[in-house]
Amino acid sequence: WRRSIMGGGVAFAGLGVFAAGYTAMRLLGIGPVGTLVATGVLEERDRIILTEFTNHTADSMLGRSVTDAFRVDLGQSSVVNLADASAITAVLRRMDIQTRLSIRSSPSKSRSARGSRR
Repeated sequence: WRRSIMGGGVAFAGLGVFAAGYTAMRLLGIGPVGTLVATGVLEERDRIILTEFTNHTADSMLGRSVTDAFRVDLGQSSVVNLADASAITAVLRRMDIQTRLSIRSSPSKSRSARGSRR
């Protein structure tokens, strides 16, 4: 029994070391587990533009549903802010682009750069 308990303790300690290493890498932005904030890609409370997902399936509502799900999830985030429609419309007017309700991903990079959004 002694060896069994000792082996369980070593395995549990190994799990703790692995979990601590993973958490440290995530918080420090090291490797593929680092968050966008920790790696410096995003600043905390940055405004981001959510574009519509393109639907490549037979279900006509899938793209819209996924976009709405991300909008709800990111809207509740304490790390980033979603750019509201009025701010996006203002940027589009400055760029002399016709305003639309949806934003497609192709021109969204130029819009975000001119409006200092990510």
